[in-house]
Amino acid sequence: MLMHVALGLAVLGSLVPWQRAAAQAPQRQESTEKALKFEVVSVRPNRDTTTVSMINSLPGGRFIVQNFPLRDVILTAYGLREYQLVDDPAWARSERYDITALTGRDELVSVLLLRPLIQTLLAERFQLQIVREPRVMQTYALTRVRPDALGPAMRPVTIDCTSPERRDPALNRNPCGTRRSSGTVTGTAVLMPQLISLLDGHLGTLVTDETGLQGQFDLTLKWSPDAAAAPGDGVPIFTAVHEQLGLKLEPRRTAVDVVVVKRLERPTEN
Repeated sequence: MLMHVALGLAVLGSLVPWQRAAAQAPQRQESTEKALKFEVVSVRPNRDTTTVSMINSLPGGRFIVQNFPLRDVILTAYGLREYQLVDDPAWARSERYDITALTGRDELVSVLLLRPLIQTLLAERFQLQIVREPRVMQTYALTRVRPDALGPAMRPVTIDCTSPERRDPALNRNPCGTRRSSGTVTGTAVLMPQLISLLDGHLGTLVTDETGLQGQFDLTLKWSPDAAAAPGDGVPIFTAVHEQLGLKLEPRRTAVDVVVVKRLERPTEN
């Protein structure tokens, strides 16, 4: 199984403070623009199927992509969920790349803060052009089956997850957070946003929380990854959520903000 690093990050905050600073001090505009661009960039196709996959930032001002499709790099650069990127070409999902980019400064900067630089890299080396627009699509709302009860596999808990002993799998058999395998999720002290993120990742569309539930929950969810599974081979995720968690995924038609790819080309030579 490929190891994915630093994909599932929160959306980057507004750059308004940078823009204000530039407006108040025009003489700093050149240095600000330079800060939004990597000084050195190397892009190479990766055809080694055994290479471990990684997107990460490393000490020394380095941004590393190893054995990843370009689609995943775009998702990372713009802080998008899978369903929010549309009209990208098929090769952006199948062809894999290695990217090494240097800020030119001896620092360790999170991928989150490097997003403006990664966006510039994509525009210069892959000719990426995008537009943002709302598109109506099939979505789901997570609701409660009964207002006074949850399912047999979900129960409220109160656990302090701030200590290393509660977070580190090496120190605790059931650390805080979720643990996933094919068709199974177990969770300790799970917050509703974590469950929502898990569901919309599996369903490939927006899921909104209309349960009104607060706090932490221990839960186990088991379903068949094959939606067409025959009886006895497992259950669809909709049935599992209903019967095991006491929740329901209700279909909606919702306008979702998406990023539309208008232009994307294979990379220029190094």
